[in-house]
Amino acid sequence: PDYSRYNFAAAAERDLKGHDRENKFLRLFLECGAWERLHSLVGFEQAFIYMYDEPEEFKALMQAITDNREQLIRILKATYDMDAVFDMNDLGSAKTSFLSPSMYREFIQPYQKQLVDVCHELGVFYIMHSCGTVDNLFGDMIATGCDIINPIQGCNDWEYLRDNYLGKVVF
Repeated sequence: PDYSRYNFAAAAERDLKGHDRENKFLRLFLECGAWERLHSLVGFEQAFIYMYDEPEEFKALMQAITDNREQLIRILKATYDMDAVFDMNDLGSAKTSFLSPSMYREFIQPYQKQLVDVCHELGVFYIMHSCGTVDNLFGDMIATGCDIINPIQGCNDWEYLRDNYLGKVVF
């Protein structure tokens, strides 16, 4: 979208009316991270086919979506002055992750890292959301620099996550 068409300042004034900025944490929920947006545009199965058949085009689309999200985060920080961004990219099913760790590192991680870095540059916490089994991706998700990973569902190996990542990220 062309964000210049929207009056974010007026929306923030309306939305934050009565918000106790001094004592209340402000988290903005950005539905559909880059991966979610991409597969909502082309379909889940087709997104995986593009990873294999046209990896450079897949990455170019992920970059365009990520650049757009970066622009939105910068606008939202300037107008809402949020404390955290909640970014949603479901990467797992009840039994396993949708991607291998190497696929995550190549096709998803660079774009998440870009958004984490922007948030940190702006003094904003980055909350990464992923439903499903993602314990095999956890170390790579933490490597992006995300501050919080939400949720950690029961399908993940809780003991493994605790033993390996406690103190490195907020669960």
